[in-house]
Amino acid sequence: MSNSSRSVIALFVACICLVPALRADDTSSVAEKVLEEADRLIEGMGGKTFKEREAAQESFLELGQSHGMLVRAKCREVLTTSDDPEVRERVREVAKKLVSIQLFGTNRGFLGVSLGMSGTPVKVEGVSFRAVPVLQVIPDTAAAANDIRDGDLIIGADDKVCNAAFNTQKLIAYISNRKPGYAMKFTIVRNGEKLLKEIKLGRRPNTSANKPLEQEQRKFFENWLRQGQL
Repeated sequence: MSNSSRSVIALFVACICLVPALRADDTSSVAEKVLEEADRLIEGMGGKTFKEREAAQESFLELGQSHGMLVRAKCREVLTTSDDPEVRERVREVAKKLVSIQLFGTNRGFLGVSLGMSGTPVKVEGVSFRAVPVLQVIPDTAAAANDIRDGDLIIGADDKVCNAAFNTQKLIAYISNRKPGYAMKFTIVRNGEKLLKEIKLGRRPNTSANKPLEQEQRKFFENWLRQGQL
């Protein structure tokens, strides 16, 4: 794999995040209404006419843009239970757009690293961690400017401690849910030495015209479907 391809993949992986907490208005009664409307639109995507199906899909996407977490959850439910191939395909297209909106917004904190799966056991000052390994640092990013290196092991971010509960995906979510310019405190282990770094997060570069990144986005979406990262 070329250096440019690795950078694209690293950029993609570094951007991914999980879903933030439910909005305040997505509580019981509102959530119930949203899900009822989602069910109605999903039924419409299996309607008799093409126009009806197209309109239902468009409205379902609009609903998802307002109530992302609920609609993404409904998408995955339909994709795993519906026996109507057209409904599944339409819901899949909506889910893909919603995941892209959630993951690749430019107004999100960006560290500039590719992270491996957590689970690397590390013991520092008598405390055990499940470290998140840095696989690659992207040039000209916040990580590079602050001397984060390939092979570093992240064991903490702010007051969060990397363990079975706060794993790679949770760390990515935590970073991505902060705004550019946020000063995040990282605890890192390098060659057995504990390092503390305060890093101002950058802004994710615009990669909308990058074809290799689009391919990686498709790959990530497939993983999202399999893993249920809502």
